[in-house]
Amino acid sequence: MCSSPMFSVLKKYTVGFPIPVLILIVAAVAAGQDAELPPLGKAMLPFFPWLAAAVGGVMGWRFNRSRITFSLVVIATVHGVMIAFFQAPPGKDVLGQVVYAAAAVLLPLNIAVMAFLEERGVLTLHGMIRAGVLVAQGVAVYLIAHSGIAVAAGQMLHVRLLPPEFDQWTYLPQPAMFAFILAFSILIARWVLNKSGLEGASVTALLASAIAMHAVARGLTPDIFFIGATLILTVAVVQDAYRMAFHDELTGLPGRRALTDGMKKLPGRYAIAMLDVDHFKKFNDTYGHDAGDQVLQMMAYRLGEIGGGGRAYRYGGEEFTILYPGKDLEDAWDYLQELCDTISGTEFALRAKDRPKKKPKKLKRGPKPKVVKVTISIGVADFEDADTPEEVLREADKALYRAKKAGRNQVSD
Repeated sequence: MCSSPMFSVLKKYTVGFPIPVLILIVAAVAAGQDAELPPLGKAMLPFFPWLAAAVGGVMGWRFNRSRITFSLVVIATVHGVMIAFFQAPPGKDVLGQVVYAAAAVLLPLNIAVMAFLEERGVLTLHGMIRAGVLVAQGVAVYLIAHSGIAVAAGQMLHVRLLPPEFDQWTYLPQPAMFAFILAFSILIARWVLNKSGLEGASVTALLASAIAMHAVARGLTPDIFFIGATLILTVAVVQDAYRMAFHDELTGLPGRRALTDGMKKLPGRYAIAMLDVDHFKKFNDTYGHDAGDQVLQMMAYRLGEIGGGGRAYRYGGEEFTILYPGKDLEDAWDYLQELCDTISGTEFALRAKDRPKKKPKKLKRGPKPKVVKVTISIGVADFEDADTPEEVLREADKALYRAKKAGRNQVSD
């Protein structure tokens, strides 16, 4: 397992982007080959964004990711509006100007607003209210575009606050450009704070949507970029569902399901270690469950840095498992002993319950945080101890109890 500082930083600051960026690149390449599509392919192309949006929307509803569902509804609706109104660059009539500019402003603003909404479901009162707001926007645009104030609305949506050189490269009106810039700023800020895959996907999907709106204004086919935007969000829901199913929320480590899959992929030569925190129940009783959670998070951090190609999992409670593919007991022993020594030698400062999330400008002097130490016990077995990984895991568990009976804070086989 790579544990270099450079790798850790790279991993931290690319969460949520690799697959969305890849989809966007593929969309850009495919858009360049659009003219080579057969007639049937061109005829079917406009339907794919709706298909991807439908799949992603249902999954977002099923896995309680309603803001992704509503973001997909917004993108799919704008895509439909582009098909209905524009077979050529907009701007030939007042109706086209109003509808295009309104869609270009509302799309980014809605996606940015979705980022702040709590997950309250789709088929709930909150979900119905959000759906009603989106419908009301569409009705308002329709009524304005067909009313006597359409000309004034079109002029307002195309107003230039900056010199023409600012937007001469695109048909996107300046208010729409400001809306996209604002939405990008909000989503990127949320991604920096949360490091969430869904936030990264929203940023990339918004970029794909901006390119699509630019493309339709140039008389180009926007379908491929709308496909990219909807696919990015759909894949993000799949990834998030996988994370929820296979990763432990508290520690961030792969969970029990991932361990089961990992054991199925072990080669003929392998070692398995079981470990847990010594006297963890007593620690919780003394310092509280919040402190116990902090210890488990510290353990997860240390396990994420373990060497020798070990793959760490949270087994349950205070227990963790490490798989060593391609290693035997002797190969893994030194790495496990080093882990045991590192944990026992680390002073752990308990965070106060009222500690602010952000460092205040003025530090108030108060009581020093309680500093504690914990130890772990480790049991290890390898492929020679049993016939299957499940049996080897049980042997490692027995070795763990031998380590505890021998005095804890040690490795046993």
